[in-house]
Amino acid sequence: MKLAKILAPTDFSKFSGFALEWAAYLAVCMKAELILLHVIPEEEGRIVEEIIGEGAIVRIPKGVRQNVVDERQKMFKEQFNMAVSGEVQKSLKVEEILKIGNPFLEILKIAKEKEVDLIVMGTHGRTGLAHVFIGSVAEKVVHHAHCPVLTIKHPQYKFIAP
Repeated sequence: MKLAKILAPTDFSKFSGFALEWAAYLAVCMKAELILLHVIPEEEGRIVEEIIGEGAIVRIPKGVRQNVVDERQKMFKEQFNMAVSGEVQKSLKVEEILKIGNPFLEILKIAKEKEVDLIVMGTHGRTGLAHVFIGSVAEKVVHHAHCPVLTIKHPQYKFIAP
């Protein structure tokens, strides 16, 4: 299997860090481009209007939204530097993408647009009622992705082909 592009979505959790480490390693071994993606959930990323008391509307200023974006850009670099050694970083071609939207849908959209060959992502490994009620972005991606997905739950991993 030839891998030219590997997508590594992150939510900045420790599981995403493990997955990023694997994605970088695979990208170096396969001489593939590494695409890092973080999706800010819509409710965090949009300007919010709230009605309080007597019908008064409070608008959260645009600067708050930009602060969220700036913070996530910084977190991208911090997680990348923690998960991937400087030597490996020098060997990689990396593209960073930051989106606002539904994480599951944006991961699938970017995977298609960028024609990725593999998605490597962390999973929290929820089970039981938490899994039933909360669901899993990783599980949804596995079931709907056009390409194979490697899910990482350190120290375990699972390769799932479509």
